[in-house]
Amino acid sequence: MQFFIVLCFLLILIINDGFAKVLPTDSTNSTNSTFWNNIKRTELYEMMETSIPEMHIIMPNTTWNEMVTNAQINNQKQISNYKTKAQLKFIFKGKEESYNIQIKLGGKGSTTFSKPGYNIKIKEKNKSLHGTKDFRLRSEQPDPTMLGSKIASDILLKSGLIANEVGYTELYINDNYMGFWVVIDSIGNNWIRRNIKNVSKPIKTLYQCKVDYIRFEDGSAKKKCTNSNKNYTDYMDPFNTFVDQVNNATTRNDLEKIMDVDNFIKYMAWEWLIGTWNHFLGIFGHNLYWFQQPNEKWIYIPYDYGELGFGSDQGWYKYPNKKYFKKEINSYLKYDYSYISFKEFELNHPIIKILINDDDTIFRNLLGDIISMIFNPDTLLLRIDKLVKLISPYVEKDRKLNAGKINKKGKDFKYNFKHFKLNSEYSYLIFGNRRYGLKDWIRRRYNFAASYYGINTNSTLPEKKHKLIEPRPKPIIIPCRMNATVIKEHRYDKVSFVNLIFSLVSSLASSLLTVSSNVSLYKGLSSKYFFNDKYLIYSSGFSNNLLPLPVLKVFISLFT
Repeated sequence: MQFFIVLCFLLILIINDGFAKVLPTDSTNSTNSTFWNNIKRTELYEMMETSIPEMHIIMPNTTWNEMVTNAQINNQKQISNYKTKAQLKFIFKGKEESYNIQIKLGGKGSTTFSKPGYNIKIKEKNKSLHGTKDFRLRSEQPDPTMLGSKIASDILLKSGLIANEVGYTELYINDNYMGFWVVIDSIGNNWIRRNIKNVSKPIKTLYQCKVDYIRFEDGSAKKKCTNSNKNYTDYMDPFNTFVDQVNNATTRNDLEKIMDVDNFIKYMAWEWLIGTWNHFLGIFGHNLYWFQQPNEKWIYIPYDYGELGFGSDQGWYKYPNKKYFKKEINSYLKYDYSYISFKEFELNHPIIKILINDDDTIFRNLLGDIISMIFNPDTLLLRIDKLVKLISPYVEKDRKLNAGKINKKGKDFKYNFKHFKLNSEYSYLIFGNRRYGLKDWIRRRYNFAASYYGINTNSTLPEKKHKLIEPRPKPIIIPCRMNATVIKEHRYDKVSFVNLIFSLVSSLASSLLTVSSNVSLYKGLSSKYFFNDKYLIYSSGFSNNLLPLPVLKVFISLFT
C-alpha cells in the first residue's frame, strides 16, 4: 500500500512538472562593467558586449562568384587561400563606417564546412576597426551554442592571460544576408604589439604551430612550426634553439631560464579545465604560437578555442598510449570525460612531467586562481546566461534562414534554435560530433577540480568560496569510467528503491519529458543517476529528468 501511494505521488509530480526537462536557467544580474573590471580590452570587442553590429562586405558580383567557386571543397588539401579586395561597411547602433579590406577564405578544418570562414584585414595604413586591423569571421558550425570560443576567451582574459578576443556580428555580402558569425581577433604583428609591451619592429620571433601532430621531443616542432612573419620565413634558428633547450631541460630551473614557466602552466590549467584536445596537451598539439619576448623569454599563445573544447567529440583515440582508455566502439558512451584527471588528459609530455606531474603545487595554485576568478558556477554560469540573452535573437534568425552556406560540398550541421538553447544548458547532443551541455561540462569539471585539488565549494564567505583549502586535503578522485551508478558514491542506502521507482515510471517519464529531436539520443547514460546540490538527476537520453532532493527524502521516508 505504501509503495502504491509513493508511485501515485511520483506520477502526480511528473504530470505537474515535479521533474524538469533541463536544469533551470541561472538568473543573471551581473553587468559587463563588473565582469571586465581592471581588464584591458580592444574597443571593438567592448562594443560587441552591448550590441550586435552588422558587417556589410561589397565586391563585384563576378569576384564573389569566383570566391564561391573556390570555396567548393571537402578536404583540407583542396584549400585555395583565395583572397580579394573589397569594401566593408560597419554599422553599429545606426552609425555607419567604411573601410578598404582584404577578404580571404580562411580557416583550416572550417574551410571544409558548408559555411566556411573568412579572414579580414583592414588595408588602410593608419586606420583600424576600433582597435584591430585583422580579424576572422567563423561560423563555428560544430558548436550548436556558438558560445565555446567566446567563453574560452573570456576565461583566459579574466584569468590574466592574453588571448584572442571574441565577439559577434551579422554578416551581409553584396546585400545578401549571410547569417550570424563569431568574430575572433587574429594573432599577428599588430596583435603582438597591442598585447605585449616594448615590442619593436620588425617582429621576427613569432612562430605558428598550425599543422597536426606537433610535439617538442620527437622533432616535429622543428619541422612543422613556421615563422609567422612572411619576410622572415627562413629565420628559424631562435625557435629551433628553444626546442633543443626544452628537450635538454631536466628541472624547472632549466626551463625558467628560457620561458615564462608560470604563464605556460596557467595555460595548461586552462586547457584541462575546458577539455580542449586541440592545443598543446591534446593529440594534435597545434593551434598555438610561441613568441620570444624582448626579455628573450618565450611565452605560449593558443588560438582557436571553443569549437573543440568543453568536452566535445571526446573518445579513446584522443588518448593514445593511455592504458586507462580502452579501444572500444562507442567508447564516448563509457566515460565521463569531464572527470578525467590532468595526468590522464595530457599525453606524456616531458615538459609537463617536469613542471606539473612531478610536483603539482604551482599548477594547483594557478588552477585555483582561474577557478576563483571565473571557472566556478557562481561566475561563469551567469556569464553564459548574459551571452545567451544577447545572441539568442540572432541565433534564432540564423538557424531559421540557414544562410551563408556557400560550400555545397562541405560538411553541414543541422543544428536548430532548440539545440542552441538546450546545449547552452545541460543537454548532451550527438549530431556529427558529440557535445556536453555547456553548463553541464563546467559544473562537472568544477566538481572534479574541487574534489581533487581541494577547493572550498560551500563557504558563504566570498573570501573563501571557490578558493583553495589550505593545508591541501587528500585528493578525492571521481572515477570517469561509467561502470556503476554514480549514486552509490553518495552513500544513499535506498538505491534499490530509487532504481525500482524509476524503472516503473521511466517509459512514462520519457514520453512526457524527453525533448523531441532529430538528434541521436545519448544512450550511454541510460539508467544512470547522479546528483547536484538540488536534484537527483536521471538521464534518460537527450534530456535530464530531475527529482528535487527533498522529494526524494519524502519517498525514502515513506518507504521505510
